[in-house]
Amino acid sequence: MAGLRGDAGFSLLELVVAVSIYGAGMAVAIVGFVHVVAVSHLSMTRNGLLWNLRWMQAKAYETDTFSYLNLQKFVPSYQTYDGWTLVNTYNFEPGVTYKEGYLQMPSGQIFYGVPGDSHQGGTVSLVDDRGDEEDLVLYLNSGLVVAGETAHDTP
Repeated sequence: MAGLRGDAGFSLLELVVAVSIYGAGMAVAIVGFVHVVAVSHLSMTRNGLLWNLRWMQAKAYETDTFSYLNLQKFVPSYQTYDGWTLVNTYNFEPGVTYKEGYLQMPSGQIFYGVPGDSHQGGTVSLVDDRGDEEDLVLYLNSGLVVAGETAHDTP
């Protein structure tokens, strides 16, 4: 039995080193995971907003009525309208807001006329908690172009 005493188990020092290495690895993994989640929230917000803008543009083009998207100036949310009828309200993903906390455009109302033309131009700057930024550029009088037509042709 006396010969087994030196061979059984780990010493306290070995155990502390192993736990420290494991903890450092977990800390690096958690920081990387938090960054990936923040970036995905920012991208999801930008892509959702872009999809809704394109949908409003197509809706105006197809239905011969105006549509618009109302970005709240200080609140990270927006509403979509078909004519004057509210279609839906959307909130930004957690941790995403406007750059410097507010919409940096004269008006948050982005109207699309019958040919799909935008009546508002500017940049929507989105940021996350980590400071990463994505911009959505809106061009004044940009229309929906359908294959074989120009933006101002009537269907």
